[in-house]
Amino acid sequence: MKPFLPNYPVVHIKPEKEKIFFQRHPWIFSGALRNIPKSATEGTPVFIADAKGTIRGIGFLSSGSIAVRILSWTTEKLPVEYFIDQKIKAAIHTREQLGFFSSAETDCFRLIFGEGDGLPGLVVDYYAGYCIVQCHHLGMYHARESIYGALQRHLGSRLTAIYDKSADALHDATLENQWAVGEPTKQIIAREYGHKFLIDFQQGQKTGFFIDQRENRKLLSRLCTGKSVLNTFSYTGGFSIYAIATGAREVVSLDISQRAIDLLEKNLEINQLDLSKHTSLATDAFDYLTHLERTFDIIVLDPPAFAKSHRVTHNAVIGYKRLNALAMSKLAPGGLLMTYSCSQNISEELFLNTVTSAAMDTGIDFQILHRLHQPADHPVSIYHPEGRYLKGLVLKKST
Repeated sequence: MKPFLPNYPVVHIKPEKEKIFFQRHPWIFSGALRNIPKSATEGTPVFIADAKGTIRGIGFLSSGSIAVRILSWTTEKLPVEYFIDQKIKAAIHTREQLGFFSSAETDCFRLIFGEGDGLPGLVVDYYAGYCIVQCHHLGMYHARESIYGALQRHLGSRLTAIYDKSADALHDATLENQWAVGEPTKQIIAREYGHKFLIDFQQGQKTGFFIDQRENRKLLSRLCTGKSVLNTFSYTGGFSIYAIATGAREVVSLDISQRAIDLLEKNLEINQLDLSKHTSLATDAFDYLTHLERTFDIIVLDPPAFAKSHRVTHNAVIGYKRLNALAMSKLAPGGLLMTYSCSQNISEELFLNTVTSAAMDTGIDFQILHRLHQPADHPVSIYHPEGRYLKGLVLKKST
């Protein structure tokens, strides 16, 4: 059946900004628009026209410096629901190509990654049949019923239920997180490379688990046999579970959240791991490292985003530098530092320079063994380098 032809408001690109628009970045900034129709409000679908009035794309109107988030470059006047359906179908196909649905060891992964999948502002994580949805702007939230429908159509029997956690993502107290499809459950247990994790999808950070560190946790498992490991900002213990399960001599996990620590300990139990090798601490990482009077063979630094906007980038760099310098001083000779930044506003170059500056302050030699990034289920549009948000380094301290 042919989709209906919508009558969305039209925004026009300024002639001098058309070249930038045709570079296909998925954001149009307010200074590039000649007009914003009075009938259009936050989240309204709009057609995007060039200076001559020819329709060139479709997107959602946003407030602030990003005026339009582009859903598709198209000359066809089709509804946003059509494009959402097609792009969700394509995103699922990509995860099929990557082997996620056929894996015997892993049943949790990012199903939809915003601009990387051509669906700006939409994140969907898949946990053993459960989809946790987060709409990060009102345009996607207003189209949520279409999102649910597309997930049902294209996942079929692979879908158990959908939980919409958009209220948290939108920071809107008037909205509620809720079950949208299927029977509610209080507990989800997912597997990652055979390790089990309780997913704190209702009260936890983001969708309940940091899927983006999957391959980096796997890397740690190849490095930690017989080693002592300090996992800072441990959240629910991803790195810690891998380390103990693959033969670490000792693991210390610390997180400022007692709730996260409690869930970490439950994850240790469901994986039937040797609890005598593990210590949990609900404490601040900076304070702990400052007063630490021993060394570790491996230290993992996976802090939350220090720079959530460009305005605080300078302060974030100071924080990253201090944190890395502290950890470097607590590494045993020949030890490994696994350090990360998930701040989109901290570039890979800036992160490397910051870690290098921290090393200079310690006066210790380090080697870079690995440069790390987010995994393939977090694809990056070639036109949207900002999507490459996760940066990591594995450094070896001189002996």
